[in-house]
Amino acid sequence: MIKKIFWRSLSVLVLSSLVSMLGVLVDGIIIGQFLDDTALAAYGLATPATVLVVGVGFVISSGASSLCSSSLVRGDAENANGVFSSACLSCVFIGLGLGVTSFVFVEPLAAFLGAPAENLPLTSATEDFILGYLVAIPTILLTQLLSSLMYLENARNLAFIAAVVGTAVNILGDILTVSLLSGGLLGIALATSVSYFAMLMVLLSHFLRRQHLLKLKLSSASWQGFLNLWRLGLPSADIQVCSVIRSVVLNHLLFALASAPAVAAFSIRMSMYNLYGAFTLGFGMAALILISFYSGDEHVEAMHQVLRMALKYGFLTMSVLAVLVSVAADWLVSFYTSDENVASMAAMSVRLFAASLPFFVINSVFAKHYQALKLSTISHAITILENLVYICPIAYLFSGILSVDGVWLSFLATEVLTLLTVFFMAFLKLKRIPMSLKDLMLLPKGFGASAENQLFMNCHTKEDASLASERAATFFKSKGADGKTANRLSICIEELLLNFFLHGKRKGDSADVVIGASESEWTICLRDSSSPFDPRCWIELHEKDSQGEEMKIGLKLVFQAAHTLSYTHVLDMNQIKIAIPKSRKED
Repeated sequence: MIKKIFWRSLSVLVLSSLVSMLGVLVDGIIIGQFLDDTALAAYGLATPATVLVVGVGFVISSGASSLCSSSLVRGDAENANGVFSSACLSCVFIGLGLGVTSFVFVEPLAAFLGAPAENLPLTSATEDFILGYLVAIPTILLTQLLSSLMYLENARNLAFIAAVVGTAVNILGDILTVSLLSGGLLGIALATSVSYFAMLMVLLSHFLRRQHLLKLKLSSASWQGFLNLWRLGLPSADIQVCSVIRSVVLNHLLFALASAPAVAAFSIRMSMYNLYGAFTLGFGMAALILISFYSGDEHVEAMHQVLRMALKYGFLTMSVLAVLVSVAADWLVSFYTSDENVASMAAMSVRLFAASLPFFVINSVFAKHYQALKLSTISHAITILENLVYICPIAYLFSGILSVDGVWLSFLATEVLTLLTVFFMAFLKLKRIPMSLKDLMLLPKGFGASAENQLFMNCHTKEDASLASERAATFFKSKGADGKTANRLSICIEELLLNFFLHGKRKGDSADVVIGASESEWTICLRDSSSPFDPRCWIELHEKDSQGEEMKIGLKLVFQAAHTLSYTHVLDMNQIKIAIPKSRKED
């Protein structure tokens, strides 16, 4: 089931990111084809400002996704609602603050980004794009937040539809701007802003339905919730803030080396990154969401499987993309510019950057894994070293030898050095050489120690349900349960599984059972990947049935004895959690 959930989550994350980033890709192509290289350079200079806004959105959305995921896996809907409400308020107020500040200080902002005062057309075009973009900052942040939560809401298709609608509106707006309105970069930026409004309207339609997990309750929002999601999401901000500083530094360096054409070439490379950046983002976010989910019950094996899949398939996917992009570099660049000098530099930039992609996705997945485990220091370190501390000195060093090509080569050198740093940090923490992927997971001391008092089972057939019931009864007895209690709990598990196999199972579906024994209670957690169905309704549906009376009684007795009984449908999984207090004899 883990593999199926991983591919479901990954496919939607990649497709949604790819479709939404397609608008940015088209922006660059239209600017290059219908405006001029000055506009293309201005677009590249303004990009760090847009990256900073997206970075704030990543902080809020990744923090909220992780916290809501771990809350829902524990059955704590109230805490999830508090996180969601705090995140929504953060988007609105922080977005308004950033928008007003950018509007007031647009001229010094453009100068900071690298627009030279003596080049008035370049400076003016940079300011126009910033002004057109900033009007939608609160909307952009809310769109990122809701898109990231659609997977928890089991509405992943809606996130994809929103991305398609936003991209269509953006492309249409760009075409109208250059063909009819002569709006220049200001019109291009406004079209992007309008596209985010369209996406937000589509996403908000989900919350008009009766069935949705997360609810906006302003009374549930709190400073603690705000601080928690920012603390957990800050590693996502690291990459954006560092990318802004890195882009500014490299733009200044490139302008000094080869003036505006080099900056235009860098702009093309950054725009094209949206073509394959969706994959690195998808693998990283899939790892973050699923590892956060399974860390809720310290399911180490599931976490290990998710991490292994993200690394393996991420590396293979990005290796194939690197080859394809390198071969097609000249053709891809031709969509942006006809200037031979700019095209030559851009093609070389694209090829050398493509070579770094397999290492880039590995570093991204490890950073998200450590973020999910709340190993903030390590996650911060990887991100900051990769996106700022390593690359800027390397770029200056290599440019002194290879000029502009040295800047392009610095990305590959940085990713390799960052991966070596991951192993070195693991060595420092473990105080020995890491010899396996489980070593590199860097699980906190005692994490997963409760596995001695847990039983994990994966079931694919009805026959597995009977075997699971027998194994459960043996487990309960081995942990001190009397025969009557062990029989009752094992019958409950068997009936829940049979209900899934007889009524909910689709091709390829399976069910996971996690049984736990603590000092004071027995816990049963069942997850399956079928369509939404609350097993608590089974007794009502079959109240008049004559068959399965023993199992029906077992379910009733267990449900009545439970002091915690919760059901959620999250990440396309049904999850029911039951906690039954131990009797004094069993304590």
